[in-house]
Amino acid sequence: MMSERDSPGRRRSPLLPRIGGIQASITAALSMMVLITILFMSVASYNVTRRVLVDTAQEYTAQLVTQLRASMDSYIANMKSIAEVIHRDSNVRRYVSEAEPGADVRESVFSLLNSVSQTRDDISLLMVAGTTGAPVFHDDGLRMNPAVTLEQQRWYRSAANAGGEPVITPAQVQNIIADRYRWVISLSRTMAGGVLLVDLNFTIIEDLLASVQLGNRGYVFVVSETGALVYHPQQQLIFSNLRDERIAEVMAIGRGSFTAGYGPDEQIYTVAHSESTGWKVVGVNYVEELLADARDVLVLYVLFGFLCFVLVVLLSQLLTVRISYPIRRLRESMKAVEQGNFDIQVDVRGGAEVVDLSRDFNIMIGEIKSLMRQNSARQAEMRQSELKALQNQITPHFVYNTLDSIIWMAEGREYERVITMTSALARLLRLSISQGNELIPVSAELEHVENYLTIQRMRYSPEKVDFHIEADPAILRLKTLRIVLQPLVENAIYHGLRTKDQGGHIVVRVFRESDTLVCEVTDDGVGMPVDIARSLLNGDAAASRLKEATAGRARSGRSGESSGVGVRNVHERIRLYYGEAYGLSFESELGCGTTVIVRQPVLEKGLEST
Repeated sequence: MMSERDSPGRRRSPLLPRIGGIQASITAALSMMVLITILFMSVASYNVTRRVLVDTAQEYTAQLVTQLRASMDSYIANMKSIAEVIHRDSNVRRYVSEAEPGADVRESVFSLLNSVSQTRDDISLLMVAGTTGAPVFHDDGLRMNPAVTLEQQRWYRSAANAGGEPVITPAQVQNIIADRYRWVISLSRTMAGGVLLVDLNFTIIEDLLASVQLGNRGYVFVVSETGALVYHPQQQLIFSNLRDERIAEVMAIGRGSFTAGYGPDEQIYTVAHSESTGWKVVGVNYVEELLADARDVLVLYVLFGFLCFVLVVLLSQLLTVRISYPIRRLRESMKAVEQGNFDIQVDVRGGAEVVDLSRDFNIMIGEIKSLMRQNSARQAEMRQSELKALQNQITPHFVYNTLDSIIWMAEGREYERVITMTSALARLLRLSISQGNELIPVSAELEHVENYLTIQRMRYSPEKVDFHIEADPAILRLKTLRIVLQPLVENAIYHGLRTKDQGGHIVVRVFRESDTLVCEVTDDGVGMPVDIARSLLNGDAAASRLKEATAGRARSGRSGESSGVGVRNVHERIRLYYGEAYGLSFESELGCGTTVIVRQPVLEKGLEST
């Protein structure tokens, strides 16, 4: 008898606890314990994670700004090295100290500056200016801007006040060159009444600092020893008084970290100081972004807790349904067998009753599989018998028609042609038997149909039956069912060309389309209506064509004409071998000819089983 919980309308899941039962009580107790534990761990973990994330971010930012400061120090040191090379050159010293230096001295200075400029791609300008005469630049095509003087430049005044020591000027627009304005960092140095200037492209430092990512809102900026901005990602806004920066606090701390702002705008400033330039590299992090990771961790703990809760519920259910599990497994196996899966085997585990049921079930499945194998073997034998019967229908039909042609020529005393046709028939029959193989190379099948067409052309005359064979040499080694093309060619002659007054032409083409071997037999004969062409492959249409052909033979006094049965048999052979996806199809139009298309799978060897 089917119980209430097993009835189709009120089926209960084995994992669903009964309200008020021990299963529900155990589940509720374990769930409360897990929830309290998860709540405590989540709060504690959030606080610890918040502190760790802030400390880690400060340490990472400190390392980052220190590395940036070292890169900038190296950049400035290279500028000083360039300036020192130029400063030590004797011709440079002569040029800036002599009242009227010669042209050879000027040329030597130009050559030096030009050579140095080619050592680095970031050099924007090299200049040596003496007490008299025009300044010398690294590029002979550069000219002084007539609207400015050197004494007006900030870098010039800084060098003049430095007593011969090199001076680094923060980023500025250099305008001393006519028609050229570039953001540069300048190193200037006075020498014997003259001045040396080295400008490097500011974009190098700008790209270096702009590439640093400190979250989505964090950034890096640089200030000089006087508090002037060397670089800031929003420098134009600061210069326009549209944004403030805590430069005073940065200058006061020197190095280290401090926190400023509150709420969403709370920031952590981390400062690294350069001893060589006096500049400060500052990294700014937003606390809200740092704590976003902490909140993500909190969400992760909540999700983990939820999963633990679900796991506890499932475990409690599994404990209570352990006894019924083997029966459910056996039931699922039975459903799989109902859907056609006979390879399943049930593990013989559980109680004694379940073990007996599982063992009997496995024995039953084994008996069913044995019966299925026997049935498959009988089906294979029937398939082989049908194939041989179809082949026996085709081969005698072909031989009869060929002998009929030979007799016809013998009656006409055309003995040479009889000999030639008999030889062709011998080759044809030798290829037909093909050692009993159903699959032969494409080359053998084409040779077979060529011999047949040769015989028919001799019978009807070249003007009545002409043919042409096309095949890619690469596919000649592929396999095809034997005697596939000959019945199609025979049908084309008897139903396409024979009744045509002017004779006709047959084209046999064999080619490959992806994984399909395609053979086409095309004639320019009388053709047939589309509905008849499409129905040729069924039995009723073939019988009708047979009656028509018989009537035609009675009128013409000849026998052995094609009835269309061979064409249908070719179609059935291919489908029996390869399945319904392959076989024959027709394209025909009354008065224009017919094309028969044969499709087979591409095979380089014989079938493993048929």
